[in-house]
Amino acid sequence: MNNLFIRREITSGVLRKVIDLRILLGVGLLAYFSSILYFGYFVGNYRSFWYYVLGVDAHYFLFFDLDGIAAGCESIREGFDPFLLNPNDTICRKLNYPRVWHLLSYTGFSRRDTFYAGIVLALIFFFTCFSYFEKIPPKEWPRFCLYFVALFSSNVMFLVERGNNDIIIFGLLVVAISFRNKPWLFHSLILLSSILKLYPIVACASGLKKDIRNNLPVIITVLAFLLYIAFTWADLALVSSATPRSTWLSYGMNVLWEVVSQNVPLSFIFFTQKILPFILVILLLITAFFYAFSSDRNLKGLANTKYGCGFLIGAMVYCSTFVIGNNFDYRLSFLILVIPQLYDWAKEEKGIGLCTLSIFSVLLLLWNNALFNYFRFIGFENILFFVEEIISWILFYALLLSMFKWMISEFSLKDYFGKAGSLQGEFKN
Repeated sequence: MNNLFIRREITSGVLRKVIDLRILLGVGLLAYFSSILYFGYFVGNYRSFWYYVLGVDAHYFLFFDLDGIAAGCESIREGFDPFLLNPNDTICRKLNYPRVWHLLSYTGFSRRDTFYAGIVLALIFFFTCFSYFEKIPPKEWPRFCLYFVALFSSNVMFLVERGNNDIIIFGLLVVAISFRNKPWLFHSLILLSSILKLYPIVACASGLKKDIRNNLPVIITVLAFLLYIAFTWADLALVSSATPRSTWLSYGMNVLWEVVSQNVPLSFIFFTQKILPFILVILLLITAFFYAFSSDRNLKGLANTKYGCGFLIGAMVYCSTFVIGNNFDYRLSFLILVIPQLYDWAKEEKGIGLCTLSIFSVLLLLWNNALFNYFRFIGFENILFFVEEIISWILFYALLLSMFKWMISEFSLKDYFGKAGSLQGEFKN
């Protein structure tokens, strides 16, 4: 009888049991966290081990982001509004998540529960990753290596170590992908995740169809989200003001230019921080669209496959949050969703093509904090920073290009413009 990690295959007329290489990922995770437990708690300081050896910017308090939510729940029960004052937090951080998270205060959730809740979040994250990755037979060892390098990266572990609620968003989106052929359920899960964290609403675009009559779930989801924004606008303004924006441990279109502006004359600061990145984004959007329009590659039906839908959602989350400006690097974990489809495309390429370069870009971004720590000791951290930022822009363009190719194929835009051109010619004649 087959189980989760063993399946039967017929090879050369012989029935064989094939071991799923995901079991090695599980063993690796056990070894990873066992080493943290041993070296961090029994030999030295866990934060130093994570930071200097594994490249994860661990905080002095484990599951620090989750602890902020727990402190907010305690403050609510004491009569405070954590949007304005959160005295139970270790450093008095104002809670910077939508008010729906305040409902946890009615469950009795407190800082005493942070450790156990953080463990549960970590298990949820890795379980959803394993469920997203389909079975990996030994002959697919390059795919296994990619998953291994991505899953053990410093930014993925950064997400887990902080216990950030992006883990819940990640899990909801992976569950939504499994219901991609059930539009109402698919978009309901996207709406739920958007209510919790706003940015996942962009994933609705992956459910768009050519026939306008089939877009009712998308339209209702977007309208419901806009109503939610309208009714909670005052709270969301407080959330925005309380959200830290930094160039450290962050990605986004503003990061590079904010650093550059520190070394240019004062009169050019506004231009380099605000106008220049906006202009570059517009240029990349236009260039990617026209290049995709000239491509002959047909990606129609991409959203109907598991990895195709995951790719679109992961690409949409990265590109939209990149344009927002500054995001902490743990959100790069959503790039895990694009790796399987990029790998399938890369196998079709002759030599090193755009998909192969995109995979290397994803892995470099996922490991950027660890590499920064290692390069710092030899004095090349500034060079690495600029390389990393340039790669983040290149990946932004590459993912835009793929999404535009899908849109052009899915909605037959070439046929539409072709018909429009022929009608225009007939009209002139």
